[in-house]
Amino acid sequence: AAVRAISLNKVVRAAGGVAAVSGAGVADGISGLLTIVVMSFGYTMTSMLGLFYGERDCRSMHDVFSLGLKMGVTVAVVFAVLIYIMAPYVPGIFGLKDPASISAGTDATHALAFYFISLELYYIFLYTYQSTKHTGLANYIVLARHLIFFVPLLYILSSIRGLQGVWT
Repeated sequence: AAVRAISLNKVVRAAGGVAAVSGAGVADGISGLLTIVVMSFGYTMTSMLGLFYGERDCRSMHDVFSLGLKMGVTVAVVFAVLIYIMAPYVPGIFGLKDPASISAGTDATHALAFYFISLELYYIFLYTYQSTKHTGLANYIVLARHLIFFVPLLYILSSIRGLQGVWT
């Protein structure tokens, strides 16, 4: 996660300067505040799936996973819509005054709205693998998200589309 964060900050600064870093900070702040929303279904599933995994109750495991997935994605979609709608107002809440920073903050927050749903899926699968003793797969999901997928994609898209590629 640290390598991903460092890479993101370097690319954001190179592609859009200090205003873009301010904008990315807005989206990061909102993401930090709302992470509990996307993590909650994974946490709940971890304890339930771990219990049913120990009992080898496949049907209950399936039911818990299905319910967690449905509820988690539904809540993530609702929050993603709210994030998208509120995006133009969020930079002002964070105290940004510069028009370039406000624009970057709005763009970054719009991008967060689309990313929010995939973040929900990340936590659900991560905690599912952890609770069913598939530690290797859980570690792979974390590694793949941060290094194998995110960092190369960040550099590729930013070189093609500039700052919009970063938000993408």
